[in-house]
Amino acid sequence: MNNKIINRLKNLLRSAIAIIMTTHSYCYNGSPALVLSNEKMTVSSIKQVPAQNGWLNSSPLNLSTLSNQELILFHFWTLSDVGSMRQISMLNSLASYYKQHHLKIIGVHSPRFEIEKKPEVVLDAVKKYHISYPILLDGDAQWWDEFGLETWPTLLLQSRNTIIFENEEGIDPYALELEIRRKLAKIYPKIILPPFLYKKQPEEIKEVSTLFAGPDFMNTPFGNSQLPIPKKNIYFTVPSLSFANKIYLEGQWFVHNEFIISTGNGSILVPYTARSAMIFLKTDIEKPIMVEVYLDGKPIPPLWQGLDIQVLNGKTMMKVDQARLYYPLSDTIFYGKHVIAFKVPAGLAFYLISFET
Repeated sequence: MNNKIINRLKNLLRSAIAIIMTTHSYCYNGSPALVLSNEKMTVSSIKQVPAQNGWLNSSPLNLSTLSNQELILFHFWTLSDVGSMRQISMLNSLASYYKQHHLKIIGVHSPRFEIEKKPEVVLDAVKKYHISYPILLDGDAQWWDEFGLETWPTLLLQSRNTIIFENEEGIDPYALELEIRRKLAKIYPKIILPPFLYKKQPEEIKEVSTLFAGPDFMNTPFGNSQLPIPKKNIYFTVPSLSFANKIYLEGQWFVHNEFIISTGNGSILVPYTARSAMIFLKTDIEKPIMVEVYLDGKPIPPLWQGLDIQVLNGKTMMKVDQARLYYPLSDTIFYGKHVIAFKVPAGLAFYLISFET
């Protein structure tokens, strides 16, 4: 069996896992929880796993040597995952605050989609989110497979020859920082740590649910009567928005395995019950694409406008110029039943849309 077939089978398995785990619980500020177990794994084989796709923000690191000098926090992430992106601000702060206190944070970008395997796409995200710590590009998922991971994001703490696993049920920044400080105090008994960076906060449970557009990842059928058949150019019609939490398409779309792409003017409509929405898009043409965004049939009100909304001639618009998550709605308290709609020209690739309650 050649490598291409093996990699394809791995991707299909990861797709199945992603479909199963498309609703995630989060605690305060969207950071996944670190629930440490007694399960441990030796990392003698870690030096055997190559960084085939290179590093960002760093020259190649010798992790077997580094692990004997520092406490390492690995952040396995992908830029199409809401939970992964929510953690970046926290990790930037921790990396800076504990830089002189033996903590080393390393991001491991293990992509979900083919487009995320491109180093330049990850570099765009590193620049946009001002990621300060080293990023290992795990384009072929070798690190992901080595550690037997199943979902994004995953945080692993490594001390000397041991990695302490966590599950993905949710943690707040204070709980993560507390665990880091405990481990540092155990490894370096004479260490003098600065005051806590984060304060303990009341737990606030959030959930993120995701709807996928590509057949390989699709967890919920479209609301349209037309089926998204791969490698077909399909004209979708919307007789009525009969079902909540389903994707409806309008217009001509070409169906790829991981995404769909508009081949003419069209629309994406999603009835939902949540607080905010994030959508993963990319342009398939060289210039940026302007997308009109509507909430309940009208331009998005000022208090509801997300980070990526621009107001042009009374219309609420998004400029799509990179493969990334876009934020049309603000992270507000405006929870309820709504319909979000995106009016798109030809050349827009649509991967997924996520909702946070």
